[in-house]
Amino acid sequence: MNKKKSYKYRALLVDDDLEDLAFLMDFLEYKDCQCIGVNSLAAAMDKIGNEKFDLYIIDLQIPAEDNVKYLLKDGIHCDYPGLGLAQYLRSHSINGIKIVANTAHDRKEVSEYITRIGCRYVLKGR
Repeated sequence: MNKKKSYKYRALLVDDDLEDLAFLMDFLEYKDCQCIGVNSLAAAMDKIGNEKFDLYIIDLQIPAEDNVKYLLKDGIHCDYPGLGLAQYLRSHSINGIKIVANTAHDRKEVSEYITRIGCRYVLKGR
């Protein structure tokens, strides 16, 4: 009989770079975290609407499809569409949900914005 593994945590990973997505999923699953990976903002919104997660890791520069442009409120959101998703999660989720913003570019205004909305900011290693 094949018993389904029970994980301690659930995470939604949002990244259009499939190699980064696979790496994060492997690492987190090793740390007892069930991972769901999506490669678009639209797919992330679908999962958020239907499932519960303990952790969200969001690539800030993920492209925004037309049907999720409402997440992009101003200039910084347009440059970093993942910020719109992070802001949406923070304003629609209960406190205690962990949100990590992930990008390859270090910009002070992005770091300050992420900190202001109560998320973590992690640079991708390149």
